[in-house]
Amino acid sequence: MEERRKTGRPWKGPRKRKSLIVPIPLAEAAEQYAKSHGMDFNDFCARLMAEHLREQGIDISYTHPIQEQLMTA
Repeated sequence: MEERRKTGRPWKGPRKRKSLIVPIPLAEAAEQYAKSHGMDFNDFCARLMAEHLREQGIDISYTHPIQEQLMTA
């Protein structure tokens, strides 16, 4: 029997859903920047928050890799 391969992106760890409401121009600019740097909007926001918190002296580790392209079977 052939081994079944998993499809989709690798697991990026536990997550908590948070809604974010921002002005349209800001959201569009952030989405475009994230896409041009090979990440999704959520990764971009998480990286910004982690960087800001570290600058404030809060020890936070956000080391999950940028989302990889979907894998196919």
